[in-house]
Amino acid sequence: MNKTIEPATTTTTTQVPIRILIVGAGAVGCFYGSRMHHPPDALVSLVCRSNYSAIKRSGVQLQTRNFGDYTFNPEFVFSSIQEASEARIPLTEVTHTNNNNNTNETSPGPISSSSSSPTLFHDSSSSPAPTFTSSLQNSPDVSAVITWDYVVVTTKALPDVSDDSSLITRVIHPFKTAIVLIQNGVGVEDPYQTRFPDNSVLSAVTVVSAEQVQPGVIVQNRWTRISIGPYGALQDGEARTKEIVKLLKRGGVKDAEVYTEKALQQVRWHKIAINGSMNPSAVLSSTENARMVKSPELRRHLKGCMEEVFHAAHVVLGEPLPSYLPTAEQILTSSERNTGGRPSMLVDWEKGHPMELEVILGNPIRIARSKGVEMPRLQAMYSLLVTAQARRDEKREKKLIRQDNITLQRSRL
Repeated sequence: MNKTIEPATTTTTTQVPIRILIVGAGAVGCFYGSRMHHPPDALVSLVCRSNYSAIKRSGVQLQTRNFGDYTFNPEFVFSSIQEASEARIPLTEVTHTNNNNNTNETSPGPISSSSSSPTLFHDSSSSPAPTFTSSLQNSPDVSAVITWDYVVVTTKALPDVSDDSSLITRVIHPFKTAIVLIQNGVGVEDPYQTRFPDNSVLSAVTVVSAEQVQPGVIVQNRWTRISIGPYGALQDGEARTKEIVKLLKRGGVKDAEVYTEKALQQVRWHKIAINGSMNPSAVLSSTENARMVKSPELRRHLKGCMEEVFHAAHVVLGEPLPSYLPTAEQILTSSERNTGGRPSMLVDWEKGHPMELEVILGNPIRIARSKGVEMPRLQAMYSLLVTAQARRDEKREKKLIRQDNITLQRSRL
């Protein structure tokens, strides 16, 4: 089975920029967003939360191992999905040629989903592209709501907390917007495919060590790999995958790769072997990656977890994971060099945030069990952490109730 789909070789340029919206301006979203931002051809915007003020004021400050230190200034910085859905861009007249009757009709000029050869930029050979006139940029009478070409979701996947697919409805335009899921775990794509049957869903798996050390400041410690593949049967999924990968490669991410749907799911399960062992073990041991793999007992435990997942993936997917994917021992050896790298689940636990327990542990355990395979090591960590997280949240809730009661009593004095 081939590992990747060969990238398209045709490239054309037009006056219409590709517009990309990153939902979840954390470390991963800001890092990859900065590498896809190529004004004026490709413009990236961010939907932020707690770091909104810092990024709105100063952009994203990146300290990276691979690209040095630099500032990423997005086209737009939004504080909410609703704000992004209402954003407008100045334009004069957007025309789209109807080849059947040679008439012009006004439209926001979406990407043609029927194009047979995917390109980095929108192909103007088949239909004239919209034009932007700078002399009219300050006129509110000649603007249109942005129809996003890509919405890239990099938020934590927390199906036990919320359905994130419902949160992005306002910025998804049928038959135009491709949804890119840069999220951990397995089973993350189904809610999006169900809610948006007319939009391409692209599934992405990353191997990157990055952390937001303060609002708007991102440190990339190691690695840049991102694997992307289509999910579902829409015909333009492969073309859209190639387009987004070309943007990443143009930004210097040399190990951005295009995968078939089945091959990408193999990569997802392989990533579960990493996340499903390292993340929960880091929380339970309060230890960073490099120190864990240098501990003989923890290393033995981590290797056992990885091999457990490899076996389950073989049964679930119907064939063993490909030999080009690193073995457990290769993963552990590589992690020895990731000094200072801390799994995101450990960071979330220390900050009191919800952990991605369901997509990293719960979903794989349930899927494997449905195929007759148990994963006792992962099951043990899952049950312990689900209980620990619930107890932590209960204690926090009781503390808040006590504080409210004290405040109420003082107000009556």
